[in-house]
Amino acid sequence: MRQQRRERTHTAIHEAALTLVQEKGLKATTTDEIAELAGVSPRTLFNYFASKEDAVLGLRAPIITEDILQKDAARQDLYIFERVAHLMLDIIISSIDNPTFPRVRPLVQEYPELRYRIKTHHIECEKTLADLLRTIDWVKFSASGRCGPWPYLPESEVDAGTSEPRLRAALCITSALLRYLDYTRGVLEDGERDQMIREAVQTFRHLLRED
Repeated sequence: MRQQRRERTHTAIHEAALTLVQEKGLKATTTDEIAELAGVSPRTLFNYFASKEDAVLGLRAPIITEDILQKDAARQDLYIFERVAHLMLDIIISSIDNPTFPRVRPLVQEYPELRYRIKTHHIECEKTLADLLRTIDWVKFSASGRCGPWPYLPESEVDAGTSEPRLRAALCITSALLRYLDYTRGVLEDGERDQMIREAVQTFRHLLRED
């Protein structure tokens, strides 16, 4: 019940911010007005959103949820970059309010402040993914043919940094894939998303071939 109440409050604040900015514009809309329309105190608003821009975009702090890990477990046999791209996109999608995205997107195109916030949020999602990838034993994973369950490092070795170059490379390629897909056009259904990521990975692999 507590989580349901939090979700309702989160949605109410986001809807209020979105409605006001559509009516008045971003600069003319204040956090006090958003809180009043949502029926909450300004203090409550800032418990849910760090800024007015976050409220308009409906952003949540990116986290690795149990649902994301379960989805990844079903993709254990995918090519590594396809699998990591799915992970990154799942993190992004879970941190935004999907149903309102068609209303949000024109505002992102109109206001540079929102575009900048989207970019910084993407970096936060990358860091969240990086935290997970740092726990993986990439040597064992390579030995297994780079498929199957992630082999995790002992806790004492997680910060050793031995796999940092591979991690950075994986994040760079994943971000390039998502820019190529232009996921900001909208959140695709699972089947269509799977196909687009698969085709994008195949295109990148073809470009990297030396023959």
